[in-house]
Order: sequence, then C-alpha cells, then structure tokens
Amino acid sequence: LSACFLQFVVSEIGQLLISFYSTSSTFFSKKRSRQNFQLCLNKNTNMPFPTRHSYLPEYNNMLNQNHVPTRYRGMRMALTLAAIYCQRDAARVLLQNGADPNDFCRDEYGVMQPPLLIACRRRDAQIAKLLLEHGADVNKEDVFGRTALMIAIEGRSREIVELLLQWKAKLSNGSINWKYCPLHFACKYASRSGLAEVLLIHGCVPLVNDEDDEGKDALTYSLENHQLKLSIMLIKAGAKIKEKHLEIFNTFSAASRTEAMAQICNKDRDYLMDSFRNMKAVKSLKSLAVIAARKHILHSNNNQSIKNEIKLSNIPEPLKQLLLLQN
Repeated sequence: LSACFLQFVVSEIGQLLISFYSTSSTFFSKKRSRQNFQLCLNKNTNMPFPTRHSYLPEYNNMLNQNHVPTRYRGMRMALTLAAIYCQRDAARVLLQNGADPNDFCRDEYGVMQPPLLIACRRRDAQIAKLLLEHGADVNKEDVFGRTALMIAIEGRSREIVELLLQWKAKLSNGSINWKYCPLHFACKYASRSGLAEVLLIHGCVPLVNDEDDEGKDALTYSLENHQLKLSIMLIKAGAKIKEKHLEIFNTFSAASRTEAMAQICNKDRDYLMDSFRNMKAVKSLKSLAVIAARKHILHSNNNQSIKNEIKLSNIPEPLKQLLLLQN
C-alpha cells in the first residue's frame, strides 16, 4: 500500500467511528467530507491520528460507512470493525500503525471481546493470523471465559483451530468444569467435523467428570452421533465408560450400527467391544501408561499441543503413534 492510500484508509476508518460515536471529542463537517480535513480523536480511541488526505475513489470500497446500524454505536475501536466486516486490508493498516490487537471492544451484539475472538467467530482465518502475527494473545478470554479456540470450535473451522494450536493455544486452562473444556464443545457441536480428533491428537484430555447441564459428557455425544472412531480415541485418551454409554450403543438400530461399525477397522471394532465388555475392570497397564504419559507431556508443555513434542522425540515410531492415539 502506498503512503497516500495508507493515510486514506486510516482516515476513513476514523470517519466511520465518528459517524456513530456521538460522544467522541471530534469535529467533522459533512460539507467537507470529500475534501481535505483533519480528524481530532480523543485519547481513548484506539487508532493512530490520521493526517490530511484527498478523497479517493476507493472510499466506497472500504468499510461501508453510509448506513451504520445503531447497534454498533458505542464501539471505540476501528480494529473491531475491521474484524466484524472481514476487512483484511483495513486490519493490516491499523495493526501496522499501532492498533492494539488485545483491546476489548463491543462486537455487533454488544459483547465485550478482543478482535481475535471476533475473527474466529466470523471464520476469518486470514484476519485471525494477521492478529496473531501482530501480538494477539491466543489464550485471551472474553467476559464469559471463552477462548479463541472454543469460539473456533463452535464455528467448526478446522483451519482456524489448527492455526490457533500452531500459535500455542492452550488445550486446557486447568479447570475441571466442562464449560471451559474445548474437547467437550468439539464433541457436542462439531463431532462430525473431525475437530475433536484434532484436539485429541494434539494432547487434549477428557475431563473425569465432564457432564454438562444435559447430563451428557464427551463420550455420550460421540456415541449419539455414531462417531465410533472418536469414541475409541476418547476411551484411549482416558474417558471413563459408564452404563449409560453402553445403553446408547445398544439402542443403535441394526442399520445404524452396521454403518457406524463399517467406518472403523476390525482392530478398532474389537477394541470398542472389549472396552464395553470390561468397562468395570481396571484398564490395562499399557492403556494406563499411555494416558499418564500424555498427561505428563501436556502438563510439561504448559497445556499446549504435544504433537510436535512427540513427533520430534527420540522414541520408536510405534510408541509415537500410540501416544498420538493413532495406533
């Protein structure tokens, strides 16, 4: 972008803020809106001071400020608008000129959120990556305690989930509450998207008591959705089998069971059936060792992905596959 266009972008975003932020200490004349002017923004507005510029034809191609919905009034941050409207060029210019990617601001629903969470909800991987590259905190929570990873899972965006894990998103915040467990949300909202499998491979551990308000846990959701491969991975990762899980499996119709079983190999079928038959028995030493090793690596890695740690470790390949739940 040229310096002139950069100045134009910053100034026009400032004009957008002015159009709905009535309490801002600014002055602006409609008569001169297409002429040279200078905006004076108050110190609370998270945007660099723009300079004088001439009107450019690109005006209408940037954030459409002709009809600003009243629900957006009160927002203070141009970067939030760029994330909401998926305006990547505007976001880049703002970040390059000092916009703080971690500032909370109201989204289109009036909820206070950092821009990264908005980008994840909008399923915009490019803006999410741009924010991360400019210092966005990948583990920053919103007012409800949700992280970008949880938002991306609810939006069923595998690309963004992989991106966040690459930038060291935590798989757990140490809480035993299902409300803060990304794996629980992946099994509940996106069981068919493969996101839960991704989290498990990266080291996510099922909670011991993760029943939600509906009395369902991650394993319950996987079985209800006939995702037996996911069910097997959950069991290998430490999910405890209960009577209700066997009841769900037994309620499968003949056609549904045949279809679900056809999606897994004979070895996995045998493992699943054996797990149901021996659900009250103590797990094998091999299974307990895998669960303990994965938990230890996850804890040592600050609850971040263990995938690369295992792949780069000096251990036999079969053991790597075992720890990544791919054996």
